[in-house]
Amino acid sequence: MSPLEESPFERYNRESGERARRAYYWATAVGLQDVDHLETSQYLENLARRHIEGEVSSAQAGELIESYYREESRHETGDATQASREREADLVATRITRLLEKRNFTFSSD
Repeated sequence: MSPLEESPFERYNRESGERARRAYYWATAVGLQDVDHLETSQYLENLARRHIEGEVSSAQAGELIESYYREESRHETGDATQASREREADLVATRITRLLEKRNFTFSSD
């Protein structure tokens, strides 16, 4: 089963080209966070959609997510542990997406 089939980016599953490729990368990155029982934020999902649609580059997405959490830390309320886990998931998912965009990157046991 494709990571796109169960992701918030599922609607791009019927497409081809760059948008579908970027959606696949985000779905993979978010899915890898899910494996570690980490949930990404709604903010990341919205930012990922902006990247998929071509509104921002992956580098800009990385800068925006880091900026978001710098600002967010000033106003943190609620469960600090959950907020920390969500922050980790968002930052790592963004970095994984950037790695996957480098088409020479492969997962290998070597």
